[in-house]
Amino acid sequence: MKKLLSIILALTFMFVLTACSEMPVTSDISSDNTFVYTKETFDEKYEAIIYTDIGEFEFEDIKHINTKEIFCEPSEEFENSELKTIDYDGQTYNVKPAFFSDSYYEYPYDHVAKRYHVTDGNSNIDNFFVDEFGDVIRIEFDSSENSGNKISEEEQLAIATEYAKKYVDTGVYKYDYMHKKNASGNTYVFSKFSGDCRTNESLAITFDYNYDTIAFIKHLYKDRFDNNTAEKFKSIPALYNYGKQLLTDTFKDTNIEITGYDEQAIISGYKNQDVLLIMCSVKLDTTTSSDSHMYSYGYGGIIILPK
Repeated sequence: MKKLLSIILALTFMFVLTACSEMPVTSDISSDNTFVYTKETFDEKYEAIIYTDIGEFEFEDIKHINTKEIFCEPSEEFENSELKTIDYDGQTYNVKPAFFSDSYYEYPYDHVAKRYHVTDGNSNIDNFFVDEFGDVIRIEFDSSENSGNKISEEEQLAIATEYAKKYVDTGVYKYDYMHKKNASGNTYVFSKFSGDCRTNESLAITFDYNYDTIAFIKHLYKDRFDNNTAEKFKSIPALYNYGKQLLTDTFKDTNIEITGYDEQAIISGYKNQDVLLIMCSVKLDTTTSSDSHMYSYGYGGIIILPK
């Protein structure tokens, strides 16, 4: 992979998933009537891949890969393409490839895009990010256009909700959650669900801190998932519990410690496959001296693929 790996690995994993339908009654039902996966029932239907962005490990019973191995491979046609104009929201923009323009990997990792800088002097948009399907998945607005009008989070959400209606059906994409003051400002996320389960098909609107000015928007996985996608995963709450235990057991005798899990799993994509992700934060003991402990911190998780 070519560029911006450090940016890619600085991802924030803050996704929440609500419970889906349970499995039919089987001999694996526990005393509280919740389906519980065993190794046998899991292996019959799924494959598991553990990934982390720190540490190199070999395990006998489960595949472990480094985060950069998750990246999708852009097609040769996409790599060689270069747009001159971009049509967006009823307007044509003149563009040129921006610095660090090719192979920009947007979370989730099987999304790749190129960054194009808008050359029109009167545009309030700085950059577009266009994926292999020709979809604009991210827009960065001119940072000098800050209005200076400070507003509340409730007012930001109202603006975000109206703005979202320009891009998605807000009857399908539901307001889901907010990231408070990340690198740019508050981000309001509208997620598409498969049944009751969150997917990574989402529209995120980020404000310039506590102002009424939108800094950028991000729209991932357009029309990728539908109400039937969740049916590929039988009893998602049970898969979440099994996946967490598998991660814990796998790293038990290594120098990686799992420091926290995302609250629940989420339907996403991996190499153009629909998968379930269970994500965690980790730390790697890099101590080389008995005088003091040294640690590296990162992210990881488990990818669950239906067979």
